[in-house]
Amino acid sequence: MQPANGQAAKRQFAANARTDDYLTNPLQPALSPWEVKAGSIISAALVTAINSDLPGQVIAQVTEPVYDHKTGRTVLIPQGSRLIGQYDSQIAYGQNRALIAWNRIIMPDGRSINIGSMAGADLSGAAGVQDKTDGHFGQLARGVILSTLFSVGAAAAQDASSRSSGAIVVNSAGSGVSNAAQQVGQQITGRDLNRQPTLRVRAGWPVRVLVSKDMILAPYP
Repeated sequence: MQPANGQAAKRQFAANARTDDYLTNPLQPALSPWEVKAGSIISAALVTAINSDLPGQVIAQVTEPVYDHKTGRTVLIPQGSRLIGQYDSQIAYGQNRALIAWNRIIMPDGRSINIGSMAGADLSGAAGVQDKTDGHFGQLARGVILSTLFSVGAAAAQDASSRSSGAIVVNSAGSGVSNAAQQVGQQITGRDLNRQPTLRVRAGWPVRVLVSKDMILAPYP
């Protein structure tokens, strides 16, 4: 069993972090003077909102031009370009950040480029975007109250059946009602407990695209 502080995993991480003194890949020249290199950041704002109850696509608009890496003077991605991506709708308990993967950039003149699946981030560069989280605690409280009422009703039915000794039909009916009430209460509570949180990000929310691969583009316009 792994200890609570995870020392074995930490030692394994430290061992895997060790690297050789020399890199196996040589220095590579730039393939084009019009490149946006990995590590660049594309600033944008959401055009469409995000609601994690259902999967879907998301659209953003570039708010600041992106320049070439070599000179920093030539615009390669102009302000007003559109970003097309998708968000992850599978939300874990306690998660409050929406995961976005950006797939495509469309320039104002109609040219476009497939960027694979580059990560979306917030203003600080942290992965994902955080706005509003709905944990559905109101529905959970409602389920707990209903479950409690069903349990109380089940207990009352059992008491009634125990007091009516000698009436077999009444006893059987009371036991059946109590069992059914308990099952209904458990199903309601279990359904509410298993419901994932809903993440909502409003339109206009600032986002960042973390460029993970070198992109060869062309001057705009």
